[in-house]
Amino acid sequence: MVCVFVCTPILLGSHDLSWQLRSTQFSRPCFTRPTIPQHDRTALLKGTIRLTNETNELAAGIGENLRGQRTSLEDGSTRICEMKGFAGEARRLLNQMARRAACHRVTMWGIIVFLLVCIGLTLYRLFTNHGHII
Repeated sequence: MVCVFVCTPILLGSHDLSWQLRSTQFSRPCFTRPTIPQHDRTALLKGTIRLTNETNELAAGIGENLRGQRTSLEDGSTRICEMKGFAGEARRLLNQMARRAACHRVTMWGIIVFLLVCIGLTLYRLFTNHGHII
């Protein structure tokens, strides 16, 4: 037989609620908690204490590991912020350099056009003035 204990509420008064413990039996044998001898209890307690100490040591190690990782992440975050600043400044410098290069390019093409106009005018004067430039 299997013993099963069921808690069912019982209404005693208008608002009083009490619980009744009822045993229900089935066709399988009832398992009861075996009694443990005193020396086994002591050994079990010592094992539990040892396991608790090992767990605490492991938790302390994990805590130290997590603290180290947190410090590493915070340092990495600081470095990332610094890198963002460096990248922003580098982008600004590159934009300035690109503007300066564009300015130089426009100036160079202006000078080329000016020189071509001067050469054209010189050739025109040579052909229209019978070889005299002035």
